[in-house]
Amino acid sequence: MSRQRAEGELALLGVPQEVTIPSSTAGQVVAGYRVFGSLETRPKLTLLAEVRPPNGCYDVFVDLQPQVIGTIDDGGVNYVAVAEEGGSLNWVVTEIRVVSRSRRGGYSASPAC
Repeated sequence: MSRQRAEGELALLGVPQEVTIPSSTAGQVVAGYRVFGSLETRPKLTLLAEVRPPNGCYDVFVDLQPQVIGTIDDGGVNYVAVAEEGGSLNWVVTEIRVVSRSRRGGYSASPAC
């Protein structure tokens, strides 16, 4: 799912807000593509929507990372390509977490409702 669609879907639950600042989105340029060393080293940003009574008591976190468009083998070193050199990144959803804020435990620091 694209970032724009994710923000639209989150808006149905609450006001979406960006809660992390993406790390460097530069990466490296190899063979005319912007690349990262692995899927895990791609930059990540997180959007949050807080759902509160009367609709429930949840925090919904959506992680986004640049979409992988291919892989590159450069002399035995593998990279994940995310854009052509000079192109823009296409941010897509990679993980969704829903955390109950009605009680303490797990990922919830403290009850919110």
